[in-house]
Amino acid sequence: MVVEPSEAVFNDMMSKVNTLPSYTGGDQGFLNSYYSDFPNAHVFDPNIPQEVLKVRPVPEMERLSTLYNADVGLYMLANKWMVDESELRVIHYKLGPLKPWDWWTFWLLKPVDVWQNVGERLEETLPGTGGGKNPNDELLTGGFLFRTSLCNHIRHLYFIIRSSGTVAYSGVSSSSNINVNNPTKVPVYLGGISVFVCFMAAVVSLGISITIVPQQVMPWTGKENSDATDPSFC
Repeated sequence: MVVEPSEAVFNDMMSKVNTLPSYTGGDQGFLNSYYSDFPNAHVFDPNIPQEVLKVRPVPEMERLSTLYNADVGLYMLANKWMVDESELRVIHYKLGPLKPWDWWTFWLLKPVDVWQNVGERLEETLPGTGGGKNPNDELLTGGFLFRTSLCNHIRHLYFIIRSSGTVAYSGVSSSSNINVNNPTKVPVYLGGISVFVCFMAAVVSLGISITIVPQQVMPWTGKENSDATDPSFC
């Protein structure tokens, strides 16, 4: 709904807040009751020539078409838009917690990529609006990636030095008490324990990463999907 700012309308609304019914108990139901003739209003047509607009009377109220209120919920039901996608002006993401600024929602909702593509084209005016990049989040994700790669490299060098240092002592003397025909066997249960430990380490690492990285940040790029990237998408 688009309402022209008016102090008179605001005061009239405030005087009727306690008297008009609201089927939702909130603002949506109140607005439906206040604008009771809204369903009977003509649909707004942006393609009307200026010559026609100048001579026709100004309507008191007009309804916006689906182009200005494309419902993602209806898209999910029909698996398509009811209108031409290239003509959409406003997309309404109102499926509860599935919001486009959370990076994981694009796996569940197809229209989320529209929001993310718009965010990547924005100019940098605030943190998170310059192509979706946030310096703090990039430092957080980039720092952990660099630290992980550096630790892996140091660990790799350590094993190389350790293995090269023990080559000279790999031979076993004849006086050794080790019996090569009966090598020491690794207990069978260690295999299951190692699998469990690796699995728990992966789960704990995933939990820590989800905790420290905001939901609005792409984990693999560090780009932020700001919830205020464009007023045309709500």
